[in-house]
Amino acid sequence: MMKRNFPHPLRKIVAGFGAAVLSAVGIAAVSPAVPASAQEQSPEAALNWHIKAFGYDKLHAEGFTGEGITIAITEPSINLDSPDLQGANIEYIPLPEDCQIPVERKFYDHGTMVASMLVGQGGEGKIQGIAPDAKLIVFQGQLTSDDKLNGDCPDTAHSVSGRALAADDLGADIISSSFNSMDFTSVAYLAMRDIPFFQGAGNNGVVAYGGEPGTAAITAHDKSRAVPEWSAHGENLSLAAPGVGLVVRPPSTNSLEFQDGTSLASPIAAGTLALGMQKYPDASGHQLMQSLARNTVGGNPDLSKHDSTTGFGVIDPLAFMAADPMQYPDEPPFWKKPDYPTDDPWLGVNDILDGLPAYEGEAKNYRPDAGINPNAIEWIPADKKDLVGTAPDADYWQSHGDFNAPADKSESGNRSEPGNSVNGSQTLIIGIVAGAALLVILIIAVVLMARRKSA
Repeated sequence: MMKRNFPHPLRKIVAGFGAAVLSAVGIAAVSPAVPASAQEQSPEAALNWHIKAFGYDKLHAEGFTGEGITIAITEPSINLDSPDLQGANIEYIPLPEDCQIPVERKFYDHGTMVASMLVGQGGEGKIQGIAPDAKLIVFQGQLTSDDKLNGDCPDTAHSVSGRALAADDLGADIISSSFNSMDFTSVAYLAMRDIPFFQGAGNNGVVAYGGEPGTAAITAHDKSRAVPEWSAHGENLSLAAPGVGLVVRPPSTNSLEFQDGTSLASPIAAGTLALGMQKYPDASGHQLMQSLARNTVGGNPDLSKHDSTTGFGVIDPLAFMAADPMQYPDEPPFWKKPDYPTDDPWLGVNDILDGLPAYEGEAKNYRPDAGINPNAIEWIPADKKDLVGTAPDADYWQSHGDFNAPADKSESGNRSEPGNSVNGSQTLIIGIVAGAALLVILIIAVVLMARRKSA
């Protein structure tokens, strides 16, 4: 048995910082969106304006719709009967009964609006999502502190740490958060598993959320790609995406209306990355995130921070999709967070390798005290490699590593699938032609045998 790593002296401080952020996230990130300014059109006339304005319609026409990619979000609830979501591939995972508390109507609306930004099916009078053919996993989350939960409510059912593990187990390729947030250890786990994480940065003029290293903190911009004063500004900002004057359909009214918020910008950014994953199945999630940040409006090839208004820049879907992400470093681009309260940005990696007991329960790739399965590590900071295998029960993986090895991404139809639906059609045609040829050969063989018998 390996010796446990000595706890970092700042670990408790950073954990407290993360807890403070989480307590604030639940209140501000799900508050009603800031009212949109006076609109030039009615909601019906402006429906899906951002799809055409920024080139998503062209990408959809080329067959890039997020097919084969799995995106996970956490929301208080979702209306699966929404007309915009009919036909969407959505898996809803409710909290256990012991964890349930009443959900306010505005939070019920919130989850449905976020989902429609991602996988809305479009059509006459319907909301069109950025990645309509992606699979969406919706984890139910609650806006509450632990003291309001039943004592029988398991930690992994509602904690951010448990959700990171659960999303990984279910094959999530991307995670977007508009309602809740991941703590720094959870984000480190996702980075090690090569699962990009997007976070709505807040609607109060500052980057209130997304300060964890590795997180893509997203602010909102309008039709002219300008970031309004109410949207997130700050040094921890990563990117800007559409989030002003978007047309949504809250279940409580069941009518189209304008809404603003980084809660809508984050899923749009995540959906954009899903299109890239579909087109470039051999690229890592980190390389695709690098490409998203380097191919912003006007270009940012050196990955330099523009300012505290747009971070590394405004997302440019067409430029992102045109660039081969394989040319970029296979490492997270958003790991330097100026406001992070420690000199070690990847302190969470230490906890993951150490098998931090706070991660209650078991998962395919993680066990308390054994840490992460070494076979499941997709990326790790160079200065942390020596810590692999130093958890107290790290030898567990020597006998169970194969059994608990990470699921093949292709099993959930992910990155090993054809780059787009057009390629899938070509494969079908080739199969039909090959089958017809085989049938002809069999017929000829039968005729020849018949002739031989009659000779």
